[in-house]
Amino acid sequence: MNVVSAVVDNDWQYATTSAERATLARLVVDEPHPDWASLLYVCDHRVADDVRGPDWQLRVSTDPARGIGAMNWIGPVPSDELGPWDTFNPFADPQAQPILFDGSVPSYFPPSAALPIEDVRRAVAEHLCTGLRPECVRWQPGDRF
Repeated sequence: MNVVSAVVDNDWQYATTSAERATLARLVVDEPHPDWASLLYVCDHRVADDVRGPDWQLRVSTDPARGIGAMNWIGPVPSDELGPWDTFNPFADPQAQPILFDGSVPSYFPPSAALPIEDVRRAVAEHLCTGLRPECVRWQPGDRF
């Protein structure tokens, strides 16, 4: 059985059941996290600071008040192309306030990575079930690991 390990607000959270996954998805997507993006790992064991996780992760950053978010994927993809990958929205507003990528730097996603929050919610749910890069959204090459 796959275990979801997530870093949310710099704190580890875990989910193994469908109900726990749904709760975790709501926490990651629908709650404000102004200082940190959430990191998601899906594998066969719990991941923590002292336990090696998989070589892939989904980074999720949302701004629920604006109804938008962006994601970054590091890991394998069906085409075997190298990453990292950021979400892609050809209709994103290039002048919009940026979405946080890493609060410790700080750094931001490119404007073209901004998606409607409903798309982020759907992609996170897909990832929590498959452990793979969500295919329900479009991706573009990213420039941060």
